[in-house]
Amino acid sequence: MPFLNSTRGTFGVQGTTLHQQGLLNYFGNGSDGAVTISSNTTLVVPNKNGSYDGDYVVKNYSSLTIDAGQTLTTDQPCKGLFIYVSGNCTINGTISMAAKGAAANPDTFLNANGIRYPFVPATGSYSGSLAAADFGNCGTAITAAVANQLGGSGKRIIQIPKRGANGGASVGCSSSGCQVTGSTGSSGSASGTDTVSITTGGGGAGGIYYDTNSCGGSTSGLASGRGGNGTAFSGGTGGGGKMSGTGVTGSVPSQGDDNGGEGGEGGNGHCGGVHMVTGGVGNPGGWDQYGSSSQGGYNQTVQRANSGTGGVIWLIVGGNLTIGSSGVIDVRGTNNTNYNSNRTGGGNYGNGGASGGGIAILLHKGSYSNSGNIYLGGGVYDIPGTAAGPGGTGGSGASFVSQMA
Repeated sequence: MPFLNSTRGTFGVQGTTLHQQGLLNYFGNGSDGAVTISSNTTLVVPNKNGSYDGDYVVKNYSSLTIDAGQTLTTDQPCKGLFIYVSGNCTINGTISMAAKGAAANPDTFLNANGIRYPFVPATGSYSGSLAAADFGNCGTAITAAVANQLGGSGKRIIQIPKRGANGGASVGCSSSGCQVTGSTGSSGSASGTDTVSITTGGGGAGGIYYDTNSCGGSTSGLASGRGGNGTAFSGGTGGGGKMSGTGVTGSVPSQGDDNGGEGGEGGNGHCGGVHMVTGGVGNPGGWDQYGSSSQGGYNQTVQRANSGTGGVIWLIVGGNLTIGSSGVIDVRGTNNTNYNSNRTGGGNYGNGGASGGGIAILLHKGSYSNSGNIYLGGGVYDIPGTAAGPGGTGGSGASFVSQMA
């Protein structure tokens, strides 16, 4: 097998370079230059598809410094942010794809195995084999860039499956006065040796509240909306909350979308007073509802829950990667903090779930130092005032850090 030593330099057998043989890693072409982020910077998503999707954003820096208090992110949700730095990278501020996961069906854009990226580790022996990196149809910029990361045998492979962790299961409530917090979405994970499979977190389920007012009718099938499953592009969305008066089913809450899309809609069956029932967090958030029989119905939609799901960050550094004490990599899901100031009374009863966290992949050739934070968490329920049947927490995302040869 060809090898690198002091006399042969970067050339292997028959004059071909080790990179041409797939024995060296690729750290970008540096075409975006040496950059210092000294003010908040948003990168433009190419090939936007509405307000919640677009191609991967790709940057090729020769060096990158992010000053404290400053953030580098994208101008809207998209399939991911992929940053090459051929030299050193110092993060004292923030790289964020929090709330920037895409509303996109991975079955439309990815092959059966999802996203796959081979690399040569700095140490250890691995037997992963892959002909070439595969990002499916996630954009011309990303497919052209990762084509430089050559495949072959003896690699370690990063895989993001098309489907992430499961959303939280729907919850029920059948006795007068009961209230149940929505179940938490499953957490993402990074596991495996030759192939490391890394997944996003699932969305939280809606909570449920069963009021003590006696209104007659049937309580059959009373349940909240389940959380949406994560995808290769997004943490899961939140399910809709549910409220009912005794004996009143009312409108049915919906589940969070399984492709990073709309959060579940709240379902209101309350028959006395005016109380808020919130939708789940998503792209966009699901509809909140309030109303009662005296208000003309149970499903008076008034506003949407918060938008945003955890997104995806790749950071491939050819030099040293340093995350300072104020440095942050952020792929968190979004909290359910929606509050309806227009409601005429009562509190929040039966609330939607929060969204799941995303993925952070950090690969470096030089040294790695992290005295800051990598935030992966799912969103939480954080609505002020009375909370009977709070929405479920989104599942945490996952990270993977490794040294490359």
